[in-house]
Amino acid sequence: MRSFYAPCVNASEFAGSWIEPNTEFCRSEWAQAEDGCYHIGRILKANPGSVHRAYATWQPCKTGSGFGPSLLELDFKYNIPAMGAGQWLSILTLARSTSNADWDPVCVNIDQAGRLYLMHVPTHGMATYTTLGDLTVSQNTWHHLDVKLDFRAAGSIVVSLNGTARLHAAFPGLLALQQVHAALYADGSLSSGWVANSNLRVQELPLQREIH
Repeated sequence: MRSFYAPCVNASEFAGSWIEPNTEFCRSEWAQAEDGCYHIGRILKANPGSVHRAYATWQPCKTGSGFGPSLLELDFKYNIPAMGAGQWLSILTLARSTSNADWDPVCVNIDQAGRLYLMHVPTHGMATYTTLGDLTVSQNTWHHLDVKLDFRAAGSIVVSLNGTARLHAAFPGLLALQQVHAALYADGSLSSGWVANSNLRVQELPLQREIH
């Protein structure tokens, strides 16, 4: 089965795919640590009426074809000094569309209380949400995220945080996994903060395997 691995989540690992350019509002940085390297998406100032984007996008649709049922893994930590009601932060975005502009995503998000939740945006201005109870994702601490997804007819997705807490949702008819954003995607009204991530791994699973 096919796989993809980006330990540092840097531009060279995403060759042939889309790289979000730096702007006056946010930028990508890379840092070296004793146990490896990692990407940082940093917010520089508010971007009213828009969103913050600082990421490389893995696009299997540009180097072959989209993935079927898959297991994704990602290490991340974040720091957002102050998030207000309605503001959001996405740490992982999964899309079925091959378009750069309208990609029908399912986002793994964090809300103002630090709670993990899923958001599906099938079209602009529409969204469905699935929350993970009162689980709080602490800031300034590395977390490990596992996502099992099947974008065929049932549209099943299961999220595990640090090997224990789980969130399950169904997003019917999402077809193949075409794009993955694994860095900063956030509400444009946020004026500061950052998201760090490393060890993005995507492993395609056998078609007959159930996702649970």
